[in-house]
Amino acid sequence: MRVMLIAASLCLIGLTACKSTDSHHSKPLPLQDTIWMAEDIGGQGIVDHSQATLQFMADGRLAGQASCNRYFGGYTRDGFTLSFSHMGMTKMACPPAVMDQEDRFLAILNQVTAYEQTSDGALVLKTGTGQAIRFRAEAK
Repeated sequence: MRVMLIAASLCLIGLTACKSTDSHHSKPLPLQDTIWMAEDIGGQGIVDHSQATLQFMADGRLAGQASCNRYFGGYTRDGFTLSFSHMGMTKMACPPAVMDQEDRFLAILNQVTAYEQTSDGALVLKTGTGQAIRFRAEAK
């Protein structure tokens, strides 16, 4: 009897854990009306005193700061899939470390296929090869 109770308890804990971590069963997060600030680009953090941002508009457009330059384009979202199109940007020069970060940011951004919102509120954009950019909502 005791073994059955332990097994049932473990099963219940496992189901609860699976439910709380499976973002594909939760409602897609509202991406608009938020400025998302990158806190990690491809596992390499962010250069001090630089910003990479992302803002989704309700009309299917997006814009942001790539680290040095401003970028803009369109996006399509279906559930937790996400893609960007018609991307353009300004062409300013910045210090090499910031330009390297911008190149990494744009390379990953151009390959994004999905997103998720973590339990701590971060927005994570993911590529099919496992690269990611992690964002936090800008403090208001």
